[in-house]
Amino acid sequence: MSLSVLVTVLCHGSALAIEPLRVDGLVTAVVTPFSSNGSVALHQVQGLSKHLAKTGVKNVFVGGTTGESLSLTLPERLALTEAWAPMPQTMIVHVGAEAIEDSKTLSRHAHANGAKAIGYMPSVFFKPANVDILAKMLQVVGAEAPNLPLYYYHIPSMTGSNFLMIDLIKAVEEVGVPTFAGVKYTGLYETRAFPDLQKCMAYKEGKYEVFCGREEMMTEALSVGVKGFIGSQPNAVGDLYNAIKSSWPHGDYLKLQMHALSFLDIQLGAPAGVNALKIALDFAGVEMGPARLPNVDADDETTKGVYASLTQWCKDGQDKFNTTFEMCKNHAVVV
Repeated sequence: MSLSVLVTVLCHGSALAIEPLRVDGLVTAVVTPFSSNGSVALHQVQGLSKHLAKTGVKNVFVGGTTGESLSLTLPERLALTEAWAPMPQTMIVHVGAEAIEDSKTLSRHAHANGAKAIGYMPSVFFKPANVDILAKMLQVVGAEAPNLPLYYYHIPSMTGSNFLMIDLIKAVEEVGVPTFAGVKYTGLYETRAFPDLQKCMAYKEGKYEVFCGREEMMTEALSVGVKGFIGSQPNAVGDLYNAIKSSWPHGDYLKLQMHALSFLDIQLGAPAGVNALKIALDFAGVEMGPARLPNVDADDETTKGVYASLTQWCKDGQDKFNTTFEMCKNHAVVV
């Protein structure tokens, strides 16, 4: 533990040394583009940043699941953070890795390169056996970025670590993690998820920040008081999700949510292994490049099919809401 963190613990005990970000809006879990030679296409980061800005997205989550973090080498992840650092969006960096030493390196690097917070997903092969061990992992990782809020990235569908987050929060307080600021709650399809999320939000009068990690469940999350949303679909349609949030609890929020679900259905309809979100960004004029295994490139027939579905989706949006979403403006047929 660094000296500054140790002093904080001794002086303040379990009190929050670092305040949560308290985001009221979207955080896009940004995709990672690749070049034709298979390398990370760092030069394409600016294009995606500009597209996000046009849709009103002011925050990014770099190197998460959507960013294919565990498909990247450590040097690639460091370079990706450096590419996003000068962009205008507020940057949260995911530092989870299979080796805790890599996570420590990523944390230090994020701290030195302008990140406003870090997120941590535990190792997925050698899994933490319980919340007490997971809390110790958070302690180690958080100590490397002593001035940054640390969020636990709860995504049991990928990690296999399916603990109640209220239990983790209490374990974190017991072990002492002064930078711990809350949870990116992506495991919202789990049976006990929403009651658990509400307990976390209410704990000690909202001491910790809880993000919704399933933007397709935005209206459900808004109904229980969630304000911040971290997800993948706003890479392409951030303006749609901003419209859902701004129209809550009155207006066209439900119609807008249904339109968002139809966009998700297009992605889910792609063949296994094909990242249809990247096809949607290509459709929007934001170059993503080829896939990296275990993802695979879409064949021409699949791409044409997705483009046709997106074209219809754009037309439906115009008809229903009398607006052209930013993703659709690259195609004259829907302008």
